[in-house]
Amino acid sequence: MYNRLVAIILSLFVFSCVQEDNSLSPVNIPVFITMDVTNINSDGATFSIKIEELAVEQNVLSFGFVWSESNKPILNSSFSSSFTFTSKLKRGIFTKQITNDLILNRKYNVRAFVQMKDKVIYGNVVQFISQGSTAPIIFNFAPKEGFAGTEVVLEGKNFSRSISGNRVLFYFTTATVLFASDTLLRVKCPSMNTGDYTISVEASGKQFYTIDKFKVLK
Repeated sequence: MYNRLVAIILSLFVFSCVQEDNSLSPVNIPVFITMDVTNINSDGATFSIKIEELAVEQNVLSFGFVWSESNKPILNSSFSSSFTFTSKLKRGIFTKQITNDLILNRKYNVRAFVQMKDKVIYGNVVQFISQGSTAPIIFNFAPKEGFAGTEVVLEGKNFSRSISGNRVLFYFTTATVLFASDTLLRVKCPSMNTGDYTISVEASGKQFYTIDKFKVLK
């Protein structure tokens, strides 16, 4: 009887230890906060995220920031812009200097996010007043000539990450933007008379004009 009682007590102790060890395993979702926006100036602003607790590694796909003028910005919205880190999620503070998609004197809301396999986890919202963004720049475009409807790729930097945030003109005629990232735009040549035309892009209230011209063919 005594031996049986001792065995039961030992079993309970071992079970208790196992339960305690399980509490130290990674959590199902990460714990993080959106930090205050800093370095707000005419070239952009700095966003920061503090990762306090990690999730099970294989459940995390990506992490970064999403911002817009809406109260609760979300990913994959035509009204929001986002940035995604390429580094692996780990404890600590991650920062990014944002140089586009910020219009002068607009009030923005930003929050950090972690993309899981089955859902997106959003952090707290931080509000700030923008002082503007860096002007867009076009380094190159191709092809150099084509017909109305020809797709033209613009390479550069500081474009808006959202299609609606970029206004592309062939001289004074608006082109349809098909794809947008901060370094690449894909647009469709508008219907125009034959001739050579400069291309311009406007993003966040600032413009850039190409020196080279696009030749519109018959």
